[in-house]
Order: sequence, then C-alpha cells, then structure tokens
Amino acid sequence: IKALRDAGISFVMPLKRNSNLIPKNIPSSFKGLFLFNERPIVYWKRNRKPNFLYIFEDKALKKDEETTFLKAVENGTKTIEMYNQEKNKFGKLFIISNVDEKPEVIYNLYKDREQIEYAFNVFKNLLEADKDHLQSTQKLEGYIFLNLLSLYIYYLVLNKIKECELNKKISVNDLILQLSKIKIYDFEQEELLNEIPKQVRKIIKKIDLDLDLLRIKRRS
Repeated sequence: IKALRDAGISFVMPLKRNSNLIPKNIPSSFKGLFLFNERPIVYWKRNRKPNFLYIFEDKALKKDEETTFLKAVENGTKTIEMYNQEKNKFGKLFIISNVDEKPEVIYNLYKDREQIEYAFNVFKNLLEADKDHLQSTQKLEGYIFLNLLSLYIYYLVLNKIKECELNKKISVNDLILQLSKIKIYDFEQEELLNEIPKQVRKIIKKIDLDLDLLRIKRRS
C-alpha cells in the first residue's frame, strides 16, 4: 500500500477479514445504501489517513454466510465462540483506497475486477487458449490474436444477450448451439435456407438477428 501511494498510483484494494486495518467495532447504523444487481448494499466510510476505509455489507450474502456458519456450529466443525467473534463480519467487504470517492463508485470499481476474471475464464476454459502446443513465435502470436478476436466476438454476443434481457435464460454457448441449427445450402445459382426450428425462430426474433448476415454475399 505504501509503495503504491509513494508512486502516486490510485488503488482500490480489498482487505482480508483478519486484517489489522479493520476496526474491531463497526457501528450498527450504516451511512447509506445503494443497489447492485438489485441487491441492497449498505456502507460505512472512514478516513484512515492517508487512506480511506470503505466497508460494504451485502444483506443477502450476510444471511447466506451466517446460515453456513451456524450449520458448521451445529455439526461441530465451528464453535459458538468462533461465531460470536466472526458474526459482525458476515456479508461484509472491506476495501482500503487512497481515492476519496462515493462508496458506490468504489464498490463498482472493485466489482469490475470480476469481469476481468470472467474474461480470463472464457479465454482459458471456453476457448482453451492456454493449450497451444505451438513451436514458433510467429504461429503463437497468430494463435493469440485469433483467440483475442474470438474473445471480442464472445463479448459482442454476450452484450447482445444482456441488451435483450436474455442473460438469465441462455448463455453465449446456448445461443451459438441454437443458431448452429440453421442450415444454408449453397448451390451454383442460389442459396437455400432450411426450415428453422420454432425455438430458434423465437430466439432470432428476440435478439433481432438479420439472417442475411449468415448468407454468402455474392459478388456481381
């Protein structure tokens, strides 16, 4: 933290729940709240010169963590004493930063990190870009470039699904699988589009897909 501050770099850094930078007593009355993905998040903000300490509590997460901990107490893997020590930290996220900003802005900055991790997950597991088996630098660079284009296309599709509010019903993989059922037969003089399944037609309508994009654009 000191190295970042001395270098003049702005940072938003989560703290472990056993960090000495976290105050032992957090007041029960919070300073404010906002919604994140339809979930209420309450917050506290403290000036811990030369930095700021932001404390967030996700009420839904707090309930889940407390339930899990109490089940552990019941089966003997945790104790009542441990519960009493930890209960004030359930559902909480502690962030230290040298940025004096609205707590909601800081929270969103931190949550943006999840998008980066998600992108790496797609890159590694869906595209399997970590398995190249290539020997030359030139081929490796080409391979990485093509995978980067694939990742870009993936996010174009994902953003389209979100725009149409379908992300809770279908994934990018589901959409590609459904659209793969569309067949276009290429003859010398014309192209013939096969009958599109009803389920696929519904998806096409919802995402407003132009089927001409799938056709080969013949040059005159």
